Amino acid sequence: MTTLYGFIVISGSVNLSGVAIDIVEDTTPQLGGDLDYNSKSLHHTTIITADGTYEGEIQTVTVDDVSTAFGIPVYCAADFHYERANAVSTATMPCRAIALESGTGSKKILLNGQICNISWNWSHGDVYVDVNVGAFTQISPVVSGSQIQIVGYALSADTMYFNPNYLLTTSTGVEAPPPPPGDRGVFGGGDTGSKIDVIQYITISSAGNATDFGDITTATVFMGGTSNGAADRGVFGGGTTGSIVNTIEYITISTTGNATNFGDLTVIREQLDATSNGTSDRGVFGGGWTGPSDVMDYITISSAGNAVDFGNLTVARRLLGSTSNDTSDRGVFGGGFAATNVMDYITILSAGNATDFGDLTVARQDPKGASNGTNNRGVFGSGVNGGLTNVMDYINISSTGNATDFGDSTSGRYNSSATSNKVNQRGVWAGGNDGSITNIIDYITINSIGDAIDFGDLLSPTKGIAALSNA
Repeated sequence: MTTLYGFIVISGSVNLSGVAIDIVEDTTPQLGGDLDYNSKSLHHTTIITADGTYEGEIQTVTVDDVSTAFGIPVYCAADFHYERANAVSTATMPCRAIALESGTGSKKILLNGQICNISWNWSHGDVYVDVNVGAFTQISPVVSGSQIQIVGYALSADTMYFNPNYLLTTSTGVEAPPPPPGDRGVFGGGDTGSKIDVIQYITISSAGNATDFGDITTATVFMGGTSNGAADRGVFGGGTTGSIVNTIEYITISTTGNATNFGDLTVIREQLDATSNGTSDRGVFGGGWTGPSDVMDYITISSAGNAVDFGNLTVARRLLGSTSNDTSDRGVFGGGFAATNVMDYITILSAGNATDFGDLTVARQDPKGASNGTNNRGVFGSGVNGGLTNVMDYINISSTGNATDFGDSTSGRYNSSATSNKVNQRGVWAGGNDGSITNIIDYITINSIGDAIDFGDLLSPTKGIAALSNA
């Protein structure tokens, strides 16, 4: 590299990454003419790994959206100012850039290049703008009328190469066939006499004892758990570590290992429950305790970040159960403290307040729920109503009305958890307190009424455990 008439002439392949950083730190260089590559290359650094870093083409623009923050997709509005992008409408698309600074005013945006955000947790593949405002996803939007825009691709779990495609298509609302349902049930946290950080798993279709999976980030009891089903991400939220928390963390269900931070609930609370619409990717947490709570908040399960307000339950309560009919999009919350028979329901993809569904056969707290997914039967099992009860009752999730007797669990207990392998018809209940903390796991065939059968044992007697599956 030599200097000729005030210009830098590149006579070989030069890595400018370190040089460019040094120049920018010392001064504000400007080209005095065209930069000729001379049949040579401009070398980028290797994949960046430090949270909050980026490299590429940067521009300073005016941002009007107060909720804009690092790593959020933005679009250019009619006044040439930038706001958070949202795939749900042509009015808030296309995504032109990624915000590099928080707040409003004169801010930097990334037009093209690498960016690292440790909350993303990408899988291999393309990245899209999400139907939730200011978010990315790796699932092509399926809400009818939403805008499908590929804006880049994953370089690693935390790093994206942002290179937006401006050829957008409009979703017809017809979803591609989902992956086949999984068969792994996972239980997280709980109390064995003291709070634990253990995650353990079973193969739902095969009776047997639980196996160690990994650890949650902190020993916690009374979390809510749910997943995006066959898309393979499970989330645990809330609970108490000794102090009530709003933490959400996630796992990849088919791969054993420790949980990773996801974000925060809108309100700290324990003794909540959670459900989802499966591969449609929305999880909803409901109820809980910091005082009886009617709060519901939601997340996009495939995209790490904080929860957003969803609406309110019909009755504020804790120690409730929940279930759903999966991608058919109805969630039902049932029972709760103090020994109520209330069931209320939501449409999971549409934020709003819950509506009365009907009544359980027996008023009780802690009746944990499971379902056979789109086959539409939900079952609530066990609980306490002044005394322990082994009652199991079922509902047709798509049709409001009172529950019907299903059979009995192997023991009356509370502080248990439940999950299922959905359309493959097996529901399992695990742990709890039947007079003492227990390691019981029992199961039912959801589409056939009858009593529960012994399945196996948890790693140790545990109450206040959270459950989910990849079905």
